[in-house]
Amino acid sequence: MYVPNLPHALAPTYSGGHHMHANELSQLAIAPVGGDEDLEAMILVRGLVAPEARPTVENLRHNLEAKEQLNYVVARVDGEPVACAFVEAWGSVAATDIAVIPLSGTSVGKPSPSTTVSARLTLIVLSSW
Repeated sequence: MYVPNLPHALAPTYSGGHHMHANELSQLAIAPVGGDEDLEAMILVRGLVAPEARPTVENLRHNLEAKEQLNYVVARVDGEPVACAFVEAWGSVAATDIAVIPLSGTSVGKPSPSTTVSARLTLIVLSSW
């Protein structure tokens, strides 16, 4: 039996997600990792999203120095880390991993201990450029 998927049932047609407002997004800053403070922010986010991951500042720094095509970014709201990601190109293929910590519904940028939902997305992207 075939049941068609309705577009609105798969994804909302509005931007910003559930209860997201433009002023909250204006507080979001995404920047490349620039030093150990940023690496520590990545470790904090990864620890909340994937507790089994145990990166160290030394390990992350070594990876950045050893791999020319590797880039790390950290997202912050009001100076607090809320997400991190990496992308690494391998010729026409790129791998990326994005981790977003849970946020409370009332205060953007503040992790909520009662929230158990977090997001982690891993992608392998093929390019034909």
